[in-house]
Amino acid sequence: EKFFIYINHDMVYKIATNELYTRSLYADMAGSGNVIGRLPTPMNSTSDQFWTDAEGKHILLIQNNKTLWYIELNGIDYNYSTPVFSYPFITVPNGAVSFYVFWTPEDKGVQNPFVWIEILESGKKKSYVYKLVTSKENKNAYFETINLPTYVSSPKISPDGKTLAFLDEKNLHIYDIFTWKQKAFYSQEKIVSYQWIDKNA
Repeated sequence: EKFFIYINHDMVYKIATNELYTRSLYADMAGSGNVIGRLPTPMNSTSDQFWTDAEGKHILLIQNNKTLWYIELNGIDYNYSTPVFSYPFITVPNGAVSFYVFWTPEDKGVQNPFVWIEILESGKKKSYVYKLVTSKENKNAYFETINLPTYVSSPKISPDGKTLAFLDEKNLHIYDIFTWKQKAFYSQEKIVSYQWIDKNA
């Protein structure tokens, strides 16, 4: 089953996609979805961004391009959700132009995110990538920096979530998301745009 998740002020709502049409017709009677969490601080729709895992159990929130929150949604009531991680991007220079978040399968079915940040440096795009590492009890977490080639951008995750592709100024790199080792490299011609077709592409 697929879900639509949205935030209103500090409340996080979840609606099954097959209910969207019904709820839009009968909003007064059907309500606006099920509450699955409450953020520690209201979301600013003009400066903040968020992503959730496939089950809607965790949310990753970036506030004002500066502070990263990783929050465990309680999924049951209006109480405030539990921030597992919150920290400003003190190691990333100002001027972030793009954020990408990839949720990948981990042990025991838990999905942990990778955060990819693009900045402009001397007119060129440069990227940083961080992987969330959680304790076995999932009560604390931290983001570790993952090494990248210089001046890469435009990441795209494969449909199965196991392989990540990205570009440098002339070439295409394809990495295994778990081992972070290069699986393939294409340099025969400059790539302007690319897209995954399926997990075997």
